[in-house]
Amino acid sequence: MVAVAVVSENGAFNFALNAAIASHLKMASASMLTSFFRPAFVTDGLFASAFAGSNGVFDKLDLSKSLDVLLLGREQVQYSSDPSLENVMTANMQLEITAFSIADGQSQSWTFVANGSGFKQTEARQMAEERLIKRIANDTKMSLGF
Repeated sequence: MVAVAVVSENGAFNFALNAAIASHLKMASASMLTSFFRPAFVTDGLFASAFAGSNGVFDKLDLSKSLDVLLLGREQVQYSSDPSLENVMTANMQLEITAFSIADGQSQSWTFVANGSGFKQTEARQMAEERLIKRIANDTKMSLGF
């Protein structure tokens, strides 16, 4: 069992990225769970602790009873505009992903970066995220090879 939880810059789960990662890593021998955690996992600070590598969260939530791998992602976005291009907005998006083996504490990490542009922040963000999803789909290095 593999739980996937990607949190966007606003602290909410990003279900599109959850699905993209789960689809990319899908194996016949593993079940990919994209809705394993509730929002309190983020608001209570457990996501941040787990992402930082705190095994205490794994024990506190007794994850070893239901999961083999915890795959966490943190999305960050920076926006900028260029007055010389009629204030076109650019979204620079970065996704950090870390997979934790619950049994032995091993981990592996990957980082994806994408940019998007538009006349509104939402347009720029959407384009960057679409490009990020394509990068994940085409990636050849990300695997759960513990």
